[in-house]
Amino acid sequence: MDILKNLENERFEFKREIPKKREKFAEEVIAFANTRGGKIVVGYDQKDDLLVGIDLKQDQEEVVANIVHDLCSPHIPYTVSLQSINAPDGEQKELLIIDIAEGVNKPYFLKNKDILTGSFVRVGSTTRRADQQTLTQLIREGKNIPYDVIPVSQQLDPDSALLHTYTERRHKRLGTTVPKQVRKAQLRDLGLYDQSTLTIAGALLLRTYPQDIPELGNSGIQMARFRDRRSDNFIDRAELLGPLPELIEQAVQFFLRNIRVASVIKGSKRKDLPDYPTEIFRELIVNAVIHRDYSVIGSSVQVAIFDDRIEFSTPGSLAGPVTVDNILERQFSRNPHIAKRMFEMGYFESWGQGMDRVMEWSEKHAERPLQIREGSGQFIVTLSARKSDKGLETSSTQRSSPPSKITEQKRAILNFIKGREHTSNKDVRESFGVSKSQAQGILRELLKGGFITKHGAGRSTHYVFKA
Repeated sequence: MDILKNLENERFEFKREIPKKREKFAEEVIAFANTRGGKIVVGYDQKDDLLVGIDLKQDQEEVVANIVHDLCSPHIPYTVSLQSINAPDGEQKELLIIDIAEGVNKPYFLKNKDILTGSFVRVGSTTRRADQQTLTQLIREGKNIPYDVIPVSQQLDPDSALLHTYTERRHKRLGTTVPKQVRKAQLRDLGLYDQSTLTIAGALLLRTYPQDIPELGNSGIQMARFRDRRSDNFIDRAELLGPLPELIEQAVQFFLRNIRVASVIKGSKRKDLPDYPTEIFRELIVNAVIHRDYSVIGSSVQVAIFDDRIEFSTPGSLAGPVTVDNILERQFSRNPHIAKRMFEMGYFESWGQGMDRVMEWSEKHAERPLQIREGSGQFIVTLSARKSDKGLETSSTQRSSPPSKITEQKRAILNFIKGREHTSNKDVRESFGVSKSQAQGILRELLKGGFITKHGAGRSTHYVFKA
């Protein structure tokens, strides 16, 4: 690999020479060790795109060793190597590459300062002093304590109904007998309870509204359906609140009422072809709530649905050794207790296989490949819509995608009905904020258009999507 093809980012720093201000260089070494590791490449001026090489007469390795030994604490693991590069003029230049591993004894800091003022992290392509929140996280990582097992700041017990549901689903999956009573000692063993209150994992799974807890105020999901391919005009949006299992189900319902579903004809048969399979969306939303960084305050999981793609923005960078390049090969859980409990509840079938399925569907059916990128304290997954199938002819009567004369609101309600076994007038009112008469009018128009069927009478009246 030509190392110069990399851009300066969280993992790469390019320097013309080792700075004369040794402390500045030490700060950058510390930042890489405190974050996710990376490389400092000496001998290339990226700003001027100039390959200058290093002076082999000087012992650069000793210079680096002295800086790390004299200024950094605790000991930072790193290696030094040389790489020969041919300059445009044909002359061969040598680059010095300092490869710094992510440390296991965080936080790393300058010896002549304390931890609070001498700790640094990598943010994008810059080195910054760690703030109090980041420093707390570094200390926790150094002790190998995941955030999801930290007790919440309030004295809270699990909601009995949610605890009952979790217990039943867990023991059904494990094939064991459901206990008559779940003791707090058992919840402690599962990472859901501390000495006197729920943990972060426990609150997210076993409280009706964990968002009422100050440190989990942004643990919900923000969703929006935009009118076209741009993000400045939405037609539907929602702030989803509740425990993680409920968030997933709410997100799926929002998705179902907002995706385009074409009716296509092949021979004499009609077939519904949604832009995305529901199971693929579910995999990605489960992945988002399990792997987000819940220690990031002020940022929620965001899902933006456009005409041609869905974007999932998740707070926090990719966890541990997982990178954009190795995400299909490496598994690491930032929230191991949340992940284990969600697995026991049946929200995914096998470890590490969800992204494989998403990637496989994207490669076979999507207009563009799945895109995963990191930036600004989050990672973003972009799923492109299904590519058009030239072997199928679009039906002139698209029940699952109404003609343009039907309003966007009616289109959203129709997709909402399609995603349910049956829907009442009350369901429409509560989900879309319309009056009883407005809901009746919309349902009447959808009936008249042949998109839905009506069943029952009086209070038992309900509507079903007409397949």
